[in-house]
Amino acid sequence: MKVARFPAYRDMASFDFAQSTLDETLIRTLHRCQFVEDTQNLVRVGSPGTSKTHLATALGVQAIQHHRYRVRFLSTIGLVNALEQEK
Repeated sequence: MKVARFPAYRDMASFDFAQSTLDETLIRTLHRCQFVEDTQNLVRVGSPGTSKTHLATALGVQAIQHHRYRVRFLSTIGLVNALEQEK
């Protein structure tokens, strides 16, 4: 979990679907991490406060704890900065 560098621990149990416009069935399907096994990417775009980080972290935690995947959390800004450094 430390290697993933999540900004904070989040999981699906703490996500309030009643306060969200997200499709709960779709999110729960993604939570099973089948998209990773199928080598598919997941990109979530939205305004601040739309639970992007919460959901990304919850999916990462699930991937680590239940599927033993290696995960690394990067914000868009962090990723761009890392790519710029490598240039």
